[in-house]
Amino acid sequence: MPAESVLVLAGAQQGLDLIARCLIDPGDAVIIDRPGYLGAIQSFHAAGAKLIGWDVLNSDIDELEDLLVRYRPKLIYTNPTFQNPTGVTMPIRTRRELLKLAERYRVPIVEDATYRELYFTDVPPPSLRELDGQNLVIYLNSFSKVMAPGLRLGWLSAAPSIIDQIAIIKQRLDPHTQNLVQFAMARLISEGDFDAHLKTLRGEHARRCALMLAAMQRHIPPGALRVGRPHGGLYLWCRLSAGVSSRALLDRALSAGIAFVAGHAFRQSLDSKE
Repeated sequence: MPAESVLVLAGAQQGLDLIARCLIDPGDAVIIDRPGYLGAIQSFHAAGAKLIGWDVLNSDIDELEDLLVRYRPKLIYTNPTFQNPTGVTMPIRTRRELLKLAERYRVPIVEDATYRELYFTDVPPPSLRELDGQNLVIYLNSFSKVMAPGLRLGWLSAAPSIIDQIAIIKQRLDPHTQNLVQFAMARLISEGDFDAHLKTLRGEHARRCALMLAAMQRHIPPGALRVGRPHGGLYLWCRLSAGVSSRALLDRALSAGIAFVAGHAFRQSLDSKE
């Protein structure tokens, strides 16, 4: 992609904050995955957006069109590959339909592809950016999840006009992303070490996911918990049986030295049809 379409960031979270500052005015509607990534919820909420949840587990295109007509959003935010927190991946047919709707209603899409490279075996469907023929996708990615959380380096890809606007805001807040980190990553990529690292990382994540699923099956009574089986990423989305409070379970888990994030956190501040 041309250099004028890319902006280097101090991590994808900075990109979300810059997008919110650049494109969102108080009261604007933003359609966002429900349940959705906490960092995106917080960034758009801080900008004064009205957050409208689109059920990511069903990915119902008719529901999405209804939300577009009803709320006339400023943008759509989605994490379509190994989504945080559900681990689900949007099918390619849904991706194409989403892009058609965005084109019809002239709504930009923010695609958070932070977990895209963390597949276990099968390569995921093409990104929304790769399928986009109208330059509607603002693409976010990061090295933080595939190298180290403390390595705050990511990038944003979009139409040059959007990049120019966001770069002006970034310059006020963060004049320059660390050169040393950029040089280190460039060397890892050019010498092939990054690809080798990714291969090892995918195998390790697949192994840990399998161990976690096996442990849950072994120790949790049948029917007490429904667990999704992701094909990549970092997350397991679990559903408790009726009558069990996630908040109460979290308190007991913490007392035993086990932590998880209760599901209600990923729906906070989201308006929906539920």
